[in-house]
Parts: sequence; C-alpha cells; structure tokens
Amino acid sequence: TFTGSGGGGLFDVDTFTLTRSPAAAPTEGEAYTSSAGVQPADHAGASGGRTLGYIDNGDWAGYASVSTQGATGFSARVSSGGAGGTIQVRSGSASGTLLGSVSVPNTGSWDTFTTVSTTLTGSAS
Repeated sequence: TFTGSGGGGLFDVDTFTLTRSPAAAPTEGEAYTSSAGVQPADHAGASGGRTLGYIDNGDWAGYASVSTQGATGFSARVSSGGAGGTIQVRSGSASGTLLGSVSVPNTGSWDTFTTVSTTLTGSAS
C-alpha cells in the first residue's frame, strides 16, 4: 500500500526486490496482478521503460506471483517529482499484516531514480 500527502502523485516504483534465501530476482513495479488507483507510466530511464505510476495516498498494488513468506528485507528503485511518501509492505492483501515500511523521498524528477530499503518483520502468509 502507498501513503503520503500532497496532490499530483507521490512517487513511481520501477522495480522491487524481497531479500530472502535463495535470492529473488527483481520484480517490475508495473507487473501487478491487482490494484487500486495506480497505472503504468512510461519513463525512458526505468527498467523496461515503464514504472508503477500515478500513485496517490491510499493506492495499492498486489503481486500474486510474489511471496512474502520468509522475506527479511525489501528494496525498491523509485523516483518522485512529487511529494514522496511511504511504501507499506503487507502480506496477503492491502489490509494484511504490515511487514515493514519505507519512506520514498522526492528525487527531484520522475526520471531520477534512487533505491530505498527496509527490514521486514512479522509473520507473512
């Protein structure tokens, strides 16, 4: 789930990775299987040329093929020409167990990317 204040979009997610053993490959942000409020956004500097974009407070994206079970960390390649905000990593659903959260800063442009990361705790399903 995504939180933050301000209008005009909070941030975009290019890719994300869950830390686990064995290591997981990055997941494209726009490869969601369910969502509310978000949509793909074209960005030349993004992996594959697209991001998970148009993120506003309360939006969410679900990834049926990504398991949070056994994950100990989360990192995401993000950009923001907007207010920035927070990514909440949840298990099972947008209202499921909160495993961790990470702040996304304003990077100065929708095409300027940085990586944010956090430790995950709690019981994933």
